[in-house]
Amino acid sequence: MPIENTEQPLVFPCKELETIFAVNASRVMWEAKHDNLLPLVEFAREQEQRHGTSLSGQEETIMFLRNYLKAVSTELKRIRNRERMRMDPDREDAGERLCEVLERAPDSEDLLLHIYDYLLDGWDTVKGWSITYRVLFGLTKTRGYWDTDFRDEIECLKIIKSVRDEW
Repeated sequence: MPIENTEQPLVFPCKELETIFAVNASRVMWEAKHDNLLPLVEFAREQEQRHGTSLSGQEETIMFLRNYLKAVSTELKRIRNRERMRMDPDREDAGERLCEVLERAPDSEDLLLHIYDYLLDGWDTVKGWSITYRVLFGLTKTRGYWDTDFRDEIECLKIIKSVRDEW
């Protein structure tokens, strides 16, 4: 008699990532505690792409997220102006546009995914800022969970272990 596959999606809480991002943002003077969290950010982005759904009922968390995203956007603009870096005008204003969408229509499709992309596009600059990890904390707190399977959870734990081994 064949065994039927009864594997159900798991509700994978973002709590582990949320905690790591919060602790990493706990330094002062804009400095992040660690700057090696790119694999976790990429994992979170992938989960958001595969399992993200629209948002609702998260007004307080979304406001928190918008405020910190605005701070990242402002700081990136300041650095680019100071260093006279040329940028594509669409990329230059991406952070401000994302903040506007968060304010007007926070349940827009793929909004959180676009915020991950925005951070990843400037990763070499923003990876050492505590404010970046406040945005990432806000992203995972806003999402709350992803409907995944056990392989995703195991992959996340492996990434967390490899990142922590470098600390």
